[in-house]
Amino acid sequence: DNTEVLFSQGSMNFYNGMTGNRGDFAVSDSLVQLYDQENDYRRYFFGKNQSTSANSLQWKYDTIAVPHVSDIYTLRIAEGYLNLAEAYAMEDNFQGANQYLRLLRESRIRNYVHTTYTGEKLVEEIRLERRRELCFEGHRWFDLRRYSVCEKYPYKKKIYRQFSFYNSANVLERTATYVLEEDDPAYVFAIPKNVLEFDTKPMPDNQRPERIPLEQ
Repeated sequence: DNTEVLFSQGSMNFYNGMTGNRGDFAVSDSLVQLYDQENDYRRYFFGKNQSTSANSLQWKYDTIAVPHVSDIYTLRIAEGYLNLAEAYAMEDNFQGANQYLRLLRESRIRNYVHTTYTGEKLVEEIRLERRRELCFEGHRWFDLRRYSVCEKYPYKKKIYRQFSFYNSANVLERTATYVLEEDDPAYVFAIPKNVLEFDTKPMPDNQRPERIPLEQ
């Protein structure tokens, strides 16, 4: 019955995985810091795990026993506004882009006063708003992939991930940091094994470089 949800299908995947507990996932500091901690209502999405001090995802989704709004197969009015804003910005229709960016922010930020943006700064603000608004709804990875090949305003970044290794007694042995470089081949998905086997002519897979962790 949420008036902002246009379509939803399926259950939720993340509601019990973003706890910040050891062995579970945590929300990045860089994402949490994007929100105005005083005025942005979305800051309540996140909390702190008391045992690990990691950021947890608490209130973005309904956390009843059988969640009934998907975190991936969902279309919301906010996404529509952001799609319109980005399309207008790429056409240099700054008035239209600012209109939909303002409409969204007015409903998310207390006492919001809009600044009119143009050009690359406008696109940057829309991309930041997509990250804030659509986090954990299956958009971020695909957004980063398409930003990197955007001819007008390309954006590329390195992605760092830490992986911890535990022994059989569940004691931490080491933590390794891996980096996904800009334009890394892994930005393109691997070809499924069954497709490679079915092809009558040898088809090369999308190769992956060897992953060597950064020096600890």
